[in-house]
Amino acid sequence: MMGEEHYAVWGQLVAILQTGENAFEKLHGAPIFDWMSTHPEQAKIFDEAMTGIHVFQPEALSRGQYRRGRVTGADLDECKALGDRVNASTASMGVAFTSCTVPDAGAPTFDIGPDEIEVGVGIHGEPGRQRRGWLPASDIVGLLLDAVLADLRPAPGRELLLHVNGFGGTPLIELHLLNRLATRQLQARGLQVKRWLVGNLTTSLEMAGASLTLTALDAEMLALWDAPVHTATLRW
Repeated sequence: MMGEEHYAVWGQLVAILQTGENAFEKLHGAPIFDWMSTHPEQAKIFDEAMTGIHVFQPEALSRGQYRRGRVTGADLDECKALGDRVNASTASMGVAFTSCTVPDAGAPTFDIGPDEIEVGVGIHGEPGRQRRGWLPASDIVGLLLDAVLADLRPAPGRELLLHVNGFGGTPLIELHLLNRLATRQLQARGLQVKRWLVGNLTTSLEMAGASLTLTALDAEMLALWDAPVHTATLRW
């Protein structure tokens, strides 16, 4: 998820706390996402990690503990192999109605009108790849699913995990509306949603918006997802 460019920044942790300076900008001469725009290989690694972060982390952690209902303690190579497989089976797309304000910047990351939506935003508040006029919720879901399914290309009848993630400023009832619409549209496209995860889990401060993430499941992924979870935010 992070390369040498990030590890060097962590080496400046004491100086960051003492001065309040942005260590990444100091070391690399540009804000992180400006720097990534000129370093596509590192940006690709980061983007792939962010796409499935809330799916492959629980799966890999579960693989390190459970297999066929018993504790196994799988080694790191096995956990990484599973994480790579989950990540390759996952695609995501987000939409925002407002920007967020990063405290260090003191101003919204991007400007957006009250009748506009930003399509393709990142979970750190990065601007999207397309600006559109306001759309009904069903059309927004269709727009996001078109992009996600074009990337993932699941076979007809494939079992999926659907993760509807809020960016921090979207009420839970609206996230469940998106979940219901997405489930119905996926079923209409001949796909089976077997598991769901809905909530403000990976947020961008106060940004209003949400992302839809799909993971094409196999038998092991499904079994590991169903393993007992007891954390501060996820419990089942």
